[in-house]
Amino acid sequence: MVVKKVTKKKAIRKKSAPKVSKKINKKPIKKVVKKPNPKRRPTRAIRMARATKRKIRIVLNNILFFAVAMLIFLLLYSASGSVIYQNLFMLLTICAGVIVLAFLIVLLIFMLLRLLNK
Repeated sequence: MVVKKVTKKKAIRKKSAPKVSKKINKKPIKKVVKKPNPKRRPTRAIRMARATKRKIRIVLNNILFFAVAMLIFLLLYSASGSVIYQNLFMLLTICAGVIVLAFLIVLLIFMLLRLLNK
């Protein structure tokens, strides 16, 4: 009599692999190549108009700032009791006023240039 060895087969669990979709693309993906668009530079007149608008805005902001500063210095001049402070605030008021006048002249020049270009 022949004795057979009986071996038990152990169930080996396989680790589950991540699911991969098996969709097949019928059409290959084509790379989209954008054609370089030639950038059109604005004409000289348009560039100058933009530049003058920007400069006019800067000049107006400076006029407003120094006008407010001049009014504050004038109020401080009238409120101060000491002669030294009165002289100081009067000097600052005059300086701010001269700067405002200079910016007004620059603003008038820009306005004239803008009118002449049209």
